[in-house]
Amino acid sequence: MSDLQGGTCIDRRCCVVRFRVLGPLEIVDGDRRPVALDSPRLRAVVCRLLIDPGHVVSADGLIAALWGADAPPGAAGTVQTYITRLRRVLEPGRQARGAATVLVTRPTGYAISLEGSSVDAVDMASLVRAGTDALAAGDAASALALMTSARELWRGRPF
Repeated sequence: MSDLQGGTCIDRRCCVVRFRVLGPLEIVDGDRRPVALDSPRLRAVVCRLLIDPGHVVSADGLIAALWGADAPPGAAGTVQTYITRLRRVLEPGRQARGAATVLVTRPTGYAISLEGSSVDAVDMASLVRAGTDALAAGDAASALALMTSARELWRGRPF
């Protein structure tokens, strides 16, 4: 997780970008400041990657999500440009050509790393599992607290 003290990240290498998708898309940096995306297409790339956080989405998958069957010539290059722009926004302190920790490249595509970020939908699922386990173990008070915490992450229509 992140190394936060009083809401300020002390070690930039370990700061966690938080993605909130259980409502309108919101991104918060390690200092808990909102991260603005200046383009609907950039937001669409992030949303597509967050549909299954931690899993690789191919460039073709991103092209299909952005344009469907009407992809323009040069769409692959445009996707690469979007990835570069997103990395600059999500990891502003990263050295040029340095290893990405949030939006990572894999041999078959791109992914949002759950080691470099957190996603409210993933957190919610974890809280629900823990609540279910607590209830199964007969600890209704803990189950209620965990399920209430999970419910509080919900802010409206996802994405």
